[in-house]
Amino acid sequence: MKTLSIRQPWASLICCGMKDIENRTWKPAQLPCRILIHASSAKLPKSWVKKAGPTLTGKLLCAADFGWIPPVEELPTSAIIGYVDVVGVTTDSESMWAEEECLQWQLENAHVFEVPICNVKGKLNLFEYDLDENNLPPAHQINRISPQIKNDTFILTITDKAMDLQWENYQQFMEGDDMLFYDSDEMDVLVQEDDSFYPVKAIRIQNESGTKVVHFEVTECGCYIEDESTEDEVPSVVFRLGKKLL
Repeated sequence: MKTLSIRQPWASLICCGMKDIENRTWKPAQLPCRILIHASSAKLPKSWVKKAGPTLTGKLLCAADFGWIPPVEELPTSAIIGYVDVVGVTTDSESMWAEEECLQWQLENAHVFEVPICNVKGKLNLFEYDLDENNLPPAHQINRISPQIKNDTFILTITDKAMDLQWENYQQFMEGDDMLFYDSDEMDVLVQEDDSFYPVKAIRIQNESGTKVVHFEVTECGCYIEDESTEDEVPSVVFRLGKKLL
């Protein structure tokens, strides 16, 4: 099966469905086509935050916190991690991932393998890997539920796996604490037309299955930057917590 090797974090962002464009100087010989996504051996450097910049860093860290991709330090490498359909190629995509003067592969139907196929060496361009397209390993689509505001409550739905990993941390929050989330366009629901923050009265964090919920009143909400002297600082959205709600 045709396979494309891509560096992390791009490989995982494609397989979770966030990155819907792949920029290349060439295009597949046949369209549409289904391809495997191989995460190359290159690991994220320690200085990746500085290189990525605040916008991409916030988006990536939010995706990890929501459970859409693995934690940044655990992104798989040298592995086939899923598949995607290349449905077309354009040069005028309006996607945030599109780059000018490139052939922009349009990606749909992204899936993540339940278990990555590890210890696979990547190659240039599209290369063949011995998998039957009609008999692929178990895979699933990531259910990316965007944050929303309902009845003055900010509702954040994360994956069951992400909630299991973070459950103990969430249980430690108390009245008067600040709960922070990395800023990204997924959090734009909080921003009003005049760029002020919507005055939410509560925050509710829940898993997809609805079996675990963290619910607090909110006394204040806004943007927080720990070190304003550097352009590399990733802004956070901060909620000052009030009483814990049942």
